[in-house]
This record gives sequence, structure tokens and C-alpha cells, in this order.
Amino acid sequence: MFGTLTVKSYYRICSVALLLCLLQACASTEHLVDAEYLGDNATIAPYDTSLHKRPIHIFDPVDLQPKILQQQLMQKVDHLFVLIDNSDTMEEEYRDISKRRYAEEILRRLNKTLPPIALTGEVLQFSEGWALMMDSLTAPSPAYNRAAVASTLNQRQHFKPAKGATLAEALDHLTEHLGKLPGRSAVVVITEWQRVDKSVVKAVARMRQRTKFAKGISVADNVSAWDGKAGDGACLYTIGVGNELSRARFDNVDVCGFSVAADRVAQPRDMAHFVERILFSGPKDSDGDGIYDYKDVCPNTQQDVIIDFRGCRRFTPNAAQALIPMEPVRD
Repeated sequence: MFGTLTVKSYYRICSVALLLCLLQACASTEHLVDAEYLGDNATIAPYDTSLHKRPIHIFDPVDLQPKILQQQLMQKVDHLFVLIDNSDTMEEEYRDISKRRYAEEILRRLNKTLPPIALTGEVLQFSEGWALMMDSLTAPSPAYNRAAVASTLNQRQHFKPAKGATLAEALDHLTEHLGKLPGRSAVVVITEWQRVDKSVVKAVARMRQRTKFAKGISVADNVSAWDGKAGDGACLYTIGVGNELSRARFDNVDVCGFSVAADRVAQPRDMAHFVERILFSGPKDSDGDGIYDYKDVCPNTQQDVIIDFRGCRRFTPNAAQALIPMEPVRD
């Protein structure tokens, strides 16, 4: 009995000793850093805002043509109109330059990124508080001239003024023109976020309705009915200059448009993505099997057929494996 207890105690002691050795080995290999204790003298470094104060840099546009050709992107817009804010408040400084200069630079980058596709339309300017009167826009609209827009920006000239003293009036005047154009239109507004008020929200709703439906009830005051065109409609996209955390009030009004801060589309890649979203839909899928044409190995697949990831029929019928109808069982 004594010998058995001695052996158990011996193994227990050996186990404890081995554990202590392992703990000592771990402690000896641990790397400790000697840091000076500062106590109450510790300070927090201020947030670095230098990146937000830098002026806008040189812009090298992304060429969308290779992607358009490779993926066979489908053009969804026939007309492109740009409304740029030229109000007095645009003289306020933003990123070490005026908001007007910043808005013009965004327009320059948008114009440079546009691919050479068939588009009609032009650039118009509006000034809040100024009664800039202009004759009715010519129909059909002229072809969108990228070179003319670039020349106007480079020579510091003014674009054709929109009709009206507010953004809502400019949108209403443009709506009358869009109602006469066949096809689908895209309207890009470059302005300050605070320019969007309730009157602008109603103007956007009028634009959407009057370019989509032939007749209906208007959202305008003291107007009971209106006549428009029955077509593909118009989509409005807003680029806000100023606080990037602000949002447009009509994000939920125009079902096919959206708003974005100017800082979010200033970079070449982001601007290319913005242009692609407003001008093109997804790649072409001729047979409607869910596989884009540029990836579809088997085009013209029949409807209601199970396909694989290449767009080919997954199960090929075989006459030899056809089921033989069974005779009815007789009692």
C-alpha cells in the first residue's frame, strides 16, 4: 500500500514540475515592451483633415468603351440634359475653391467620361433669384456636343440659361420640352443640397408623370389635369455640391433616379460608374435565359429549359431513355 501511494505521489510531483517548467519557458520567451508611463500628460492627436482641404486633382477619365463592347451594355437613354447651378450662393468656398468652380469641374469630368454614343441634349444653367428667360427649347433636340461643352468650360463662358428664377421653374420648363421628345431622357442636376425644397420635389414628380403617362392628375397647385406623352419617361439624377453627408429630399420621388454627393463621383472610377448607371442597363441577354450574351455559349435557348452556367441545356433528352408507358393494372 505504501509503495503504491509513493508511486502515485511521485507521478503527481513530476507532472506539477513539468507544468511549472512549461510555464517558465513560456514566460521566458514572451517579448515585453517597455513603455514610459505618462499619466495625466497623455493627449489625443487631433483628427487629420488635410485630405478634405486639398484642392481637386488632375482628372484622368476611365474609358468605358472596352466594357461597353465586351459586355454588350444596352443603352437605355436617348436624351441627356444637364442643369448646373449658377446662383450667387455658389460663390461660397468649398475645398479651397468656390462651389461654382467645383460644380463646373464635376461637369467637366462627367463630360470627359461620356462615351461617344448617340445622344441628344445640352447643358443649361439656372440661377436662383435671377429671372433668366429663354425661348422654348428646339425640338428635336440637337446632338449632345461633348467638344462644345468642354470649350465652354475651358473659356469660362456661360451655358444657355434655363427659363425661370428657381430650380423648380427650370425643371418645369425642361419638362415641357421632354414631353415632346420620343424615347427616354436623363436629367442631371448639379447644385447645392439646400436648393432642393418642396417645390423642387413637386417639380420632379411632375416631370416623372408628364413624361411617362399621357394624361392624369398633376401635383401642381390649382391644376386639375394635364396632357403629356405616353413614353419611356425621364429619370433625374442629382449631384450635390457641399456636405457629403446630406441627401436630396426626392430620393423616393423619382423611382428611376438617385442623388449622390459630388465628392462621391469626383474620382475617375466613381464617375465612370455614375455615367454607366445613368446611360446603360445590364449586359444584353437575347434569349432571356439569365446568361449574358458575352458569356452565353449556346444562344437562342428555348424557354422553360434548365440550363447550366454556360447557357446550354443541362439535361439533353435521349430517345433510348424515354419512359415506356405502363399498361393499366387489371383486377
